[in-house]
Amino acid sequence: MRIGEIWFSPIFFEVYVMNFDYQLVKLSPLFYKNYNNSKYNQILTKSNRVYTCLLIDFYEDYFICIPYRTHMNRKNGFLFKGTKRSKNNNSGLDYEKLVVVKHSEYIDDSTAIIDNDEYRKTVKNINKIACDVLKYVNTYVEHIKQIKILSEKQYTKKYCYTTLKYFHSELGIE
Repeated sequence: MRIGEIWFSPIFFEVYVMNFDYQLVKLSPLFYKNYNNSKYNQILTKSNRVYTCLLIDFYEDYFICIPYRTHMNRKNGFLFKGTKRSKNNNSGLDYEKLVVVKHSEYIDDSTAIIDNDEYRKTVKNINKIACDVLKYVNTYVEHIKQIKILSEKQYTKKYCYTTLKYFHSELGIE
C-alpha cells in the first residue's frame, strides 16, 4: 500500500490535492452473494474464480474496486501496454465494471495476485489511474444529479454498461 497525490485541473474540478491509499484485493463471497448476477448483471463474475481488483481509498465513506481484466474492449479504463499479457489481449483495469464497497466484510482476506509486469505498470501509473477513475465516478455522479449533464451520446459511450447504477446509495445519489 502506498499513498499518492492527485492534482485536478480547474477545467474539470476544483484544484486540490487528494491523498489516497491503494492495494490489490479480491471481493468476498459475501459481496457476490449480496450482489448476485441475476440482479446485478453488469458486475463481473465467473463461476470458478473471483476478480482481482485494485482498491483505491480516497478517504470517503467507500472504497472503489477496479477489476483487472484479461480482455478489455472498452476505452473506459486503463489499458496495459507492453506487458506479456497485453501483447495477446487488451488487458487492463476496467472502470465500467468497478464496484463501490462500503463494508469491509466485502473485501476478502486472502492474497490477491496479478502478473508482475501488470503490477509494475499499475504502481508506475497509480496517480493517473486514481485521477482517471475519480473523474469517471464524479462525472457520472454530476450527470445523475443533473449538475453537469452529458449529451445522450456521451453518456451512452461512457456509462451504457457501468456498474455505478448499482451504487447510488454509496455515492450519495438518492
